[in-house]
Amino acid sequence: MPLTNYTLLKGRPSDYCLDDDDDPHIEIRIEDGSNSHRIALNVRSIQHPHDLLYALVSPLEHPGLAQLKTLPAGMHDLKRVRPRFEIDYIRGGMVIRNQMRQAPFQLKGPENDLRDYIEPLLKSGIEDPSVTFYAIGERWGPEPKRADKYFGFRPGSGIHEVHMNQGSRGGHAANNGVGQDGALLIHFGSNDGWAGIFLGFQSQAWVTHDRTGHPQHVKNPPKTIDPLAPPIAIVAAMINPTGREIGRESITLLNRTDGDLMLTGWQIMDEADRYQDLSGRLPAGEAHRFILEERPDQPRLPNKGGTIRLMAPDGTLADEVVYEKHQAAPEGWTTIF
Repeated sequence: MPLTNYTLLKGRPSDYCLDDDDDPHIEIRIEDGSNSHRIALNVRSIQHPHDLLYALVSPLEHPGLAQLKTLPAGMHDLKRVRPRFEIDYIRGGMVIRNQMRQAPFQLKGPENDLRDYIEPLLKSGIEDPSVTFYAIGERWGPEPKRADKYFGFRPGSGIHEVHMNQGSRGGHAANNGVGQDGALLIHFGSNDGWAGIFLGFQSQAWVTHDRTGHPQHVKNPPKTIDPLAPPIAIVAAMINPTGREIGRESITLLNRTDGDLMLTGWQIMDEADRYQDLSGRLPAGEAHRFILEERPDQPRLPNKGGTIRLMAPDGTLADEVVYEKHQAAPEGWTTIF
């Protein structure tokens, strides 16, 4: 089921810290004039691939932003706000997939990870009294018997799920829904400008059902990519490896262009609509072999014959190979298409 407490928190940032554990967040303390609250901002995925997708959209323009300025500070149930305000990464127009980039949690060196991107905005927001934060996600609390874990205020209260909340699989699919994505919006009162921090997980699909928000992959989708000249092509596969097959099958992709291509958002799909997400960089003119992961929901290459599809980030079919039983033999040899 979708989020149950889709909420907007409006207030002034006063402090922040990092909970550097297996599921790290940047924790942001927010004041609404009467109470304190906390924003738990994901900076790393506990699920592979671990690097988040990140976009800072500045200046941010959207017709609903003017409405937010009229709201008082504090928590607002977005189901009750009129006119209705919601964020949907796929359908809403605030951010598009091509604006998002992979962002590691923390790396040595300047301006190369999520902490480098986000923490300067927090510092400037704390120092500038004209800045207001608007966090959209799912509310927890108030918890009158519990002090906040990081800042100690009472009652405990805050916002989490401040990221894309659709297109998830497995245990996280329970939170899927449309019109309920999270974000951190920042209003700069000194110049009446806006910026938006948008976060997502590489494991999330960008083609989702218009009602449920679950991943949706349509067989034989429209080919907006030229089928005669896809930028990435399926050129070979290890269909029938020697011995144990699961975890040893592979697909080889070729970058047909003269420029490096980022694979975030691309997926390998089999005839049973099972998907494997791709990531990393495919250099110009080079081929790379991708091992099919050893998980039940990952694609498989049946020896009796099957279909291999390569899906582009917008959900369209970039390339497709149909092979027959005789092409899976001999054992231990790579099939060239």
